[in-house]
Amino acid sequence: MKESLPWDKTHIFLVDERFVPFEHNDSNYRMLNETLLYHVPIPQRNIHPIPTDRSTPQASAMAYEEDLKKFFRLSQDQFPELDLLLLGIGEDGHTASLFPGSPVLDDNIHLAASVPLDEMRHPRITLTLPVINNAKHILFWVTGKNKAPVLQKIIDKEDVSLPASMVHSKKGSLIFVTDREASSQLSL
Repeated sequence: MKESLPWDKTHIFLVDERFVPFEHNDSNYRMLNETLLYHVPIPQRNIHPIPTDRSTPQASAMAYEEDLKKFFRLSQDQFPELDLLLLGIGEDGHTASLFPGSPVLDDNIHLAASVPLDEMRHPRITLTLPVINNAKHILFWVTGKNKAPVLQKIIDKEDVSLPASMVHSKKGSLIFVTDREASSQLSL
């Protein structure tokens, strides 16, 4: 994989991030660096983390939105078109940092938004549904027996109250990659 991909032409944007420093154990950017980016010859300028060094999660979301607009040369009311989006699904049906009942689910204007959470969890910054749904291809990676009930609600029951059920590629494909345990309750 290291040599087969055109890393000099590949750009990586994060879908969501916790409002923590990049070195923090809970940072998605840190995890991505350790598991992938340190091991491939991608130029640093092609990596687009969500800035978490701003004063507030809202300021970080605004800065990331400006980065996206600049990179994709977007005019007002346009959304970026990402080639491939890799998403997971939480046991509660959330994806990215879009949680059930969150007001961010109704945001049809912004590219990125801050997501306040309870005092037990870090605030987050996430891409909004219009950006996610504008991707050419969306791949959900779902593993583990604990994900089987929610995956059944999303695929078999099409439970539209779950954020992961709200994901639909307008332009390409929506693919679920699961292990046997996660798919064990599906009617397929």
